[in-house]
Formats: sequence, C-alpha cells, structure tokens
Amino acid sequence: MVTAFKKVDGVTDAKAIMDPKTATVTYDPAKTNEEKLAKALEGTRYKIAGKVEPAKEGEAPKAAP
Repeated sequence: MVTAFKKVDGVTDAKAIMDPKTATVTYDPAKTNEEKLAKALEGTRYKIAGKVEPAKEGEAPKAAP
C-alpha cells in the first residue's frame, strides 16, 4: 500500500499503521487528490474505506466519523 501511494506524483510521505488498519498519506493537493490516491490502490488488496479530513498545518490528518 505504501509503495502504491509513493508512486503517485505529489505524495511526499506515506505510512501504514497496522492497528487500526489505516494509512497516513501526505501529499501536495496541487499535484494529486483523493481520487488519484484511490486509483493507485487498484490492483492491490487495499482500498480507501472512509473519508479523510485534511490536516491543518502542524497537525496529523484525522479520519472523519
């Protein structure tokens, strides 16, 4: 999953978190978006299962309820 995200132009960092099964992806919104990130996961066993809340400067992103 991390490898797939890092291949997307504009992704500056990607980390997998095993428990809970999530990922944190840092990207330049001028170069990519959630749709492109979801497309990067096609053909893998992973998918984007929820909405992501953009991070404010200096904060980590949070999954929306």
